[in-house]
Amino acid sequence: MMFKKKLQVLKELKELAEEVGKALERREPGADIPLAKALLLEAAVALEKGDIEQAFSLTQEAKKYAEPRPFFLSDKAKEFCKEADEALKQEEYEKALNLYSRARQEYEKALQLARSRGETKTAQSIKEALNTVSHDIEVVLFKKDVALVNSLIAKANTLIRRAEKAFKGKDYARALKSLEEAKGHLRQALETAKKRRLEVIDEIKDTLSTVKQGIVNALIAGTEKRIADANIKGKVEKILKEIPKLSLPQEEGERLLWLAKKRIVTIELERGKALISKAEKLVKEKDYVAALNEYRRTKDLLGEALKRAVDWELLEEKQKLDWFIDLCVENIRSLERAVIEAKPVKPQEIVVTRPRGLETWRREASISLEKLGSRYAVHEFLGEGGFARVYKAKKCSTGELVAIKVFKSLSEDAEASFKREIEAWSKLDHENIVKRRDWGISPPFIEMELANSSLAKLKKPLPLRKVCRYGFEICRALNHAHSKGIYHRDLKPSNLLLFGDKVKVSDWGLARLSDLSTTTTSLRDVGTIFYMAPEQFEGKADTRTDIYQLGVVLYELITGRRPFEGDTDPLIMKKILHEEPPKPSLLNPEAGKLEPLILKCLEKEPGKRFQTARELQYAIADMMSREYGERLEFSQRREDRAEKVKWLAELVLICLKIGEISRALGYARALHEETGSEEVAGLCKEFEVRLKEGVEVSGERLREIESMLLKYAV
Repeated sequence: MMFKKKLQVLKELKELAEEVGKALERREPGADIPLAKALLLEAAVALEKGDIEQAFSLTQEAKKYAEPRPFFLSDKAKEFCKEADEALKQEEYEKALNLYSRARQEYEKALQLARSRGETKTAQSIKEALNTVSHDIEVVLFKKDVALVNSLIAKANTLIRRAEKAFKGKDYARALKSLEEAKGHLRQALETAKKRRLEVIDEIKDTLSTVKQGIVNALIAGTEKRIADANIKGKVEKILKEIPKLSLPQEEGERLLWLAKKRIVTIELERGKALISKAEKLVKEKDYVAALNEYRRTKDLLGEALKRAVDWELLEEKQKLDWFIDLCVENIRSLERAVIEAKPVKPQEIVVTRPRGLETWRREASISLEKLGSRYAVHEFLGEGGFARVYKAKKCSTGELVAIKVFKSLSEDAEASFKREIEAWSKLDHENIVKRRDWGISPPFIEMELANSSLAKLKKPLPLRKVCRYGFEICRALNHAHSKGIYHRDLKPSNLLLFGDKVKVSDWGLARLSDLSTTTTSLRDVGTIFYMAPEQFEGKADTRTDIYQLGVVLYELITGRRPFEGDTDPLIMKKILHEEPPKPSLLNPEAGKLEPLILKCLEKEPGKRFQTARELQYAIADMMSREYGERLEFSQRREDRAEKVKWLAELVLICLKIGEISRALGYARALHEETGSEEVAGLCKEFEVRLKEGVEVSGERLREIESMLLKYAV
């Protein structure tokens, strides 16, 4: 038994000696090689003497010195940690992570050695350091993920801006590609943010939602453009098959299908017209057989198109096709007789049918202009509405250029409109309402100051600053009109005229005087359907109807589209009455600050809207003050004096127009400090006196101050 035990110890001693030998061969830094060899030699001597236990003990000691000492490995780990800390400061997360991992490996080796040597205190110290490094690695991983999220969001934002630019340039394919890439980045960012429970999760979700809506918008706009640009039936048929595969809201998908179907029939109709022109040319050349074949071919082509139009319920196209097919049938009969009898034939000409009554209106308008010839020299036709046409004219008595609104005829409806407009305009006198200069009955006309443009002609969307300014000024006009008991009922961009950069409300033909008439009206008097308030479909209207219509105008100015679109009046009416408009910020991110005001204007129930134009005016002014204040602060940080002067002038003007002279004085003093202007110094003194005496700034004096401040605001 003793022999077996001795044999086992010798076996273990041999294995231990081999381990020491391998360690000596490695010659690792931190190992005491000479001492280890000396101990190993002593062990060999002890073994020769038969002292196996002494040999085993000495070999164990040799192993300790043949391997690096724990403190050496620990010091090496500390060096790695120091380098890692520097890398972390430089935000070199991969490098820091690699160095901390190497430090952890060294600490783990040191801990193992310390334990094997029985160095308890050293082992405890190394374990604490190892825990610290493990925590540092987690910190690096966290910061790395945060940096990744920030990087992905930055990339997504760049792609979103690129998409917006492409969208404005109508390059919808590029916009779609950029938005899809942005969506991928945001999804990755969201996944990482959720893993790390970052605070930006909701913001990423909102942006991702906006991007997804942008993708839908790009798909819709791109498909619309492809349909409109396609001039070959096969291309549109291909698009028609693709539309159901697009991830679109059902209503938009159906509308695109309708557009594609309409385009296919239109292309076939245009082709039919071209063939008819070719056939007519052959008739003129007296090649009746060839002409007959062309008409027959055209009839068959249009017949196929007619079947499509009927199947697809394209009523307008069906009527056109019916007319052209009848034309072909009539010419085929004539040509068949001509071929048989060898007589000359004249085909039916393509006639564009005019609306009934158009010629009468033109004749009456011409007569009206002739009667006004002694007073005005008409220069240019500007536009027309339901009852009247507007011309640019030179007033003979003064040589002044003016606008004259000439009624087409004095039908019952037109006469009512004319009387309403005269009655309403006679009560109005405000800088943001177009001035009526003169009027007459024989013929019925109104002379107005001449605008240089209108909001309808501006390229949209407009910058937030301009939209707010226009909305603010329109509110001032409405507040004045409402104070006189008048509400407009037909606010739309074409009725909001521009004089330089000042907006003025025009066209009071549908206005109601609340003290002289009831609040009901007929649908034929309510104006343009896109801008109608829900209550107008019930024949009702009041001052809050103007608030709703102004909300529609602001929505269109800031997004470039109306809140409710559609191809038919019933569809538009349904949306106005029962659907919520898309949030403006989904169509234009810059609209976010104005969005709550616009959506409140567009409430279905009048009681939930702003109740007065002044209330809306103050809300816009408050938003503008905050926005301009932010811009002012930004210009101060950048030390941009020109920008600072501009925003100070804007803030003075806003405060004046809402009657806050105290705030206006504060901004005016700051403006004087920046400009050193004597006229601004005089303005400050004037404000001080007005505050002391409680006198507001209004009327002509307000216009003079505005004219002065605009020099600084430009």
